[in-house]
Amino acid sequence: MTARAPLVLLVVAILLGGYIALFERDQPKQSDVEARDGFLLAPLARAHVTAVEIQPATGETIRLRREGEGFDETWTFESPAAGSVDLEKIEDYLRNWEFAIPTRTLEAPSDEDLRNFGLTE
Repeated sequence: MTARAPLVLLVVAILLGGYIALFERDQPKQSDVEARDGFLLAPLARAHVTAVEIQPATGETIRLRREGEGFDETWTFESPAAGSVDLEKIEDYLRNWEFAIPTRTLEAPSDEDLRNFGLTE
């Protein structure tokens, strides 16, 4: 084995570590997802939600964006008009999604079923 082989392996290890640090760190841990088994949106973590978009069947799309984290967190309307959002209301909205329990399950839904529910997957 030459002296270059350990150096190449070190570079590969550093690159893999960098990939994990950049792309995987914000993903929910497997134990967190497993603890939420049975909820409609098991991998949903409110701390990772940075925007909300509501598209009613009729009317304008409502967009909200989160800035900051923790005690510095603020939510603002981006459309249909700019403005501040009541933090208690958005927290209730997100909590309802986070802890939603499915009441029915579509087994092998067709593309038409998905479209009817506004889903792509």
